[in-house]
Amino acid sequence: MTEERISILLKEYEVSQAFSTQMGNQVWQTASIFIALSLAGIAFLGQSSAHSWSRLGLIAIIALAAVSILTFWARILRRWTSFDGITQYRMREIERELGMWKNRYIDYMDLHMRGVSQAEDGDLDAISRDQMKRLVQKNRHYYSFKSGGTAVTWIRRVLVFVWIAIFVEEVIFTLLHYIFPGLIP
Repeated sequence: MTEERISILLKEYEVSQAFSTQMGNQVWQTASIFIALSLAGIAFLGQSSAHSWSRLGLIAIIALAAVSILTFWARILRRWTSFDGITQYRMREIERELGMWKNRYIDYMDLHMRGVSQAEDGDLDAISRDQMKRLVQKNRHYYSFKSGGTAVTWIRRVLVFVWIAIFVEEVIFTLLHYIFPGLIP
């Protein structure tokens, strides 16, 4: 392999690493905005205990808007994480070509933590068993976590569930308020 080829691959690796970091930052920056707005909306709606048709309508509109925005955001997140997945794949190709191991060590540890004995692509077979034993021993407290996108996905699902629950709760209490006056304020 020529020096020029090595230089090109290292530059591509550097750009890919920066892009991957940028994608992770965008995921968490947008998450902080949408999570904060959702929590503010939930807190705002929780301030009143009066049940009326107009309040039900307001909650329906706000909940529908919140769920729609969170769902649209989820589509954007999937797109971003797919870009990052392609970038990570290319970085591993470059590592293989240049004999680098950082991400492949992480892959091995992730597989090890899931109880998979060997890497699926077989490219970790080039590392001796002793090397892998040392890697595992030195990193006994290794925590395997797929991505920030996964955590954000679960947070988004919980928020959607909460918005739906708030709407359903308001429907029930508004109906009870009008069916049984005086029972529910």
